[in-house]
Amino acid sequence: MILRERFKAREDRERAEQERMMQEQMSAEAEARRRARAQQAVTEVQRYTAMISDAIDRNLIKDESTMRGRTAGSISGWQPMVL
Repeated sequence: MILRERFKAREDRERAEQERMMQEQMSAEAEARRRARAQQAVTEVQRYTAMISDAIDRNLIKDESTMRGRTAGSISGWQPMVL
């Protein structure tokens, strides 16, 4: 009877240890997935930022001769408000 109780206690300890190890592994895997998603989000933000910057650069008037002497107000028709 005592041997049976010891055997059962040992099995219980081993089972608890296996469950703890599985929980640790699942936590590590979940953390790895979270980091991968975060990295993907950063990569997408960088990609869209680059696309927007490229679109601005492509459409920006860079010819100095057409811009000489002009200000932002004279280009858009906007005039600063004088108080």
